[in-house]
Amino acid sequence: METQYYDVMQQKFILRFNNYLMEKYVDGKWVESDYWFNNIFMNDFTDFVEITEERANQIIANMASAYAGAFLLTQKCSNKSYARL
Repeated sequence: METQYYDVMQQKFILRFNNYLMEKYVDGKWVESDYWFNNIFMNDFTDFVEITEERANQIIANMASAYAGAFLLTQKCSNKSYARL
C-alpha cells in the first residue's frame, strides 16, 4: 500500500496513512492515532488535503525550525539580561 500524507489545515499538523495505520507527527516522531483515522475515514471531517511525501517533509522541516526558534527565544528570555524586554 502506498503511504499517503495529509495536511490538517486549521490545526497545523501532518498525518501519515500507511499499512492501514493513521499516524500524527508529534514532537519529532510519528504516533499512531485512531482518533484521526476515524475522523478522516469514518466521519465527515473535510478540513485536510492530501499532500506528497516531499511536501510533508518540507512542512515537518518548517515545524522543526519554528520550534528551534521558539526554544532559542525562550532561552534568551530566561536569561536575566533579557528579563526586562
